[in-house]
Amino acid sequence: MDPQEVLEKIKAAFQTIIQEQNLHPTRLDMELTLAETVHIYMTAPEFSGKTDRERDLMIWPALEKKLPRRALMEISVCVLLAPEEETEKEKLLAA
Repeated sequence: MDPQEVLEKIKAAFQTIIQEQNLHPTRLDMELTLAETVHIYMTAPEFSGKTDRERDLMIWPALEKKLPRRALMEISVCVLLAPEEETEKEKLLAA
């Protein structure tokens, strides 16, 4: 599968998951790296007060149902943040 095709499949899966779970992301960035893996960064208020594991359980089982194994293996980073965490991260990076 072509790397760009994989990225498009992952984007489509995320859009479906967002609709199905009624998520309201304030940020959803996906990029294809030089190594042809996919990095995903998503911020959503629905992640507030949840542990990393709880957030993963909101996303990964749905991804596993919607994507072929080959596409899943190309996701090398998937960061799921609450809005308040993204602000803290930006402050640290600016300092």
